[in-house]
Amino acid sequence: LAGPMQYDTETFVEKNKDEIPREATDLLLSSTNQYVRLLADLVNGEPSDNVGLHGAISGSSSRMKGGMQKKTTVGGQFTKQLRKLRDRIDNTKPHYIRCLKPNPELVPNNYNAIMITEQLRYAGVLEAVRVSRVGYPQRYGHDQFVVRYGLLA
Repeated sequence: LAGPMQYDTETFVEKNKDEIPREATDLLLSSTNQYVRLLADLVNGEPSDNVGLHGAISGSSSRMKGGMQKKTTVGGQFTKQLRKLRDRIDNTKPHYIRCLKPNPELVPNNYNAIMITEQLRYAGVLEAVRVSRVGYPQRYGHDQFVVRYGLLA
């Protein structure tokens, strides 16, 4: 159950400037499992001949001037992964299934109306229903909107 949340990102970068420990990547490299070794290659930013999960391999280090390799920090790696995830989400048309807890005890056939209403409110479902009832059930992309209503301008 999600209620009001407050996040503080003020010192996120400072807290995550640590480089990934060399011992951790050495341990991954010493594995006999090819996928674990692939992880080590990815963490080190080294190109790998192995095919990664779903055929995607991305390095986690960058080159500085003069060809020297710069280790990526934990925060930098997090940022790259977040950007890659955001790109993947932007290229899909996600559909969500909202699961609701019927009651605190999770007992079948016992519905706590207040608890369910709070979950729907926090998830934004009630607001979406309200907007649809007001008469805005369709959401057009900019291109579709211009094609449909461009003559009115």
